[in-house]
Amino acid sequence: IILLVATFLSIGTGIFFPDIAGYFSGVPTYTLMGFLFITFLPIHLMDLAKTWAGEWRSIIIIVILKLGLLPIVAYYLFSSFADGKYGTSALLLSGISAGVAATFFAVLVDANKAMVLIVVVLSSLLVPFTLPALVAFFLGQHLDISFLAMAKTLALIIFTPLVAAELSKRYARYLSRKIQENGFFLSIVLIVITNMGVF
Repeated sequence: IILLVATFLSIGTGIFFPDIAGYFSGVPTYTLMGFLFITFLPIHLMDLAKTWAGEWRSIIIIVILKLGLLPIVAYYLFSSFADGKYGTSALLLSGISAGVAATFFAVLVDANKAMVLIVVVLSSLLVPFTLPALVAFFLGQHLDISFLAMAKTLALIIFTPLVAAELSKRYARYLSRKIQENGFFLSIVLIVITNMGVF
């Protein structure tokens, strides 16, 4: 409930009070990295390797469903009413990669955090190929998403906090433990700042 209230209030602030939210317009990338750093603290790099080795079939199926089946179903579903004007939006929104915030919710509900992170990374690397193909097939239009740009974004926003979290757990254990103990509150603060900066 706290998360939902904070999310909607921060989005509303960004939309209806742009002068206030404008102060945060340059920080979403860094607050998102800080948010992911906190989220990655409970995850160990060895967990990623073990999860891939044991669950790679399930991971591939999830990615196929996310990037392939879901956009198609959403496109036909939303094209079936309102003269089909929402079909394109549904295809684009459902065809993007799994959001990085998924890792936060995985921690929140005690899900398989390593699997969620792998799905996020894998879907982000594949979406420059899958989404343009879907747009070309269903809409007959050209959509260009740079794989190199996506890889750079992943390296900055995901891998940098992941490595920083791993190093802090090894060389700054007390600090990392304290951050984990207050992780929910810190994450809420960073989500609020990120939303105001984006909206």
